[in-house]
Amino acid sequence: MTKFDLTLTAIEKEDHIYLAFEYCTKLFKPETMARFAKHYINVLKEICSPQIRLEYIEIMAGPEREMLLD
Repeated sequence: MTKFDLTLTAIEKEDHIYLAFEYCTKLFKPETMARFAKHYINVLKEICSPQIRLEYIEIMAGPEREMLLD
């Protein structure tokens, strides 16, 4: 049982950040959360680039984005 519908915990250890998602299984499927985690990580990677403007940040990686657009 979870206290909230979705909780993200980030823990920094040495030179890594570990993310843990806790979610309500009545609302979200494991596949949905795995996809959400990939999107979140993709956004984090993109915002680390100092030259990118927020309007150009892509949530989805190329192959998944192209699949949805087709």
